[in-house]
Amino acid sequence: MIDTAILTAGLTGVAALSGVLVSVLADGLKDRRRTAHERALREEDRRAAASDRRRTFELENLISAYDGLWLLAREAAKAHQADVYAAKNTEHGYGGTLLPAGTEVDLSQTSQAVKSIRLILNDDVRRLALDARDAMTAVSMLGLRAKIFQTGPVSLAEGEAAMADATHKIDAAMEAISEQIRTLMAQH
Repeated sequence: MIDTAILTAGLTGVAALSGVLVSVLADGLKDRRRTAHERALREEDRRAAASDRRRTFELENLISAYDGLWLLAREAAKAHQADVYAAKNTEHGYGGTLLPAGTEVDLSQTSQAVKSIRLILNDDVRRLALDARDAMTAVSMLGLRAKIFQTGPVSLAEGEAAMADATHKIDAAMEAISEQIRTLMAQH
């Protein structure tokens, strides 16, 4: 009988220890899964925060680039009108005279526009915007370039063709920027 009592007590002790061991192992696995889950959540939060920062940067920069292109287009149009007037009314040709007061380009605004354009993340959109900027600069520089290289006055037709090219490129760039903004806004 003692042997059975000892055996029963021993089995009860082993069963209790096994229960404790199983409980400890189960708690350890639960902690490991919880820790892994929390780590995955933190990583997802980091990725989401980085994505939000990138999206915010991109949106703010695209809007700034759009505004900058609009400003550059407006400045180019003012200069173009003055140059058309000069081509029609002087012997100096298109872009051959100084711009009248009030038509000067605001260099701080145009340089900010150029900075924003260079920060556009989408390569195709950035290329279109840079091409538009270059075309507007080319319109503004026609008369000066003719004076520097002594190629004679620039004709009104050349000025009109350069402005038409710049206008086409401005429209394409601004539409691409608008499309990129709409795409980003539709994502959230």
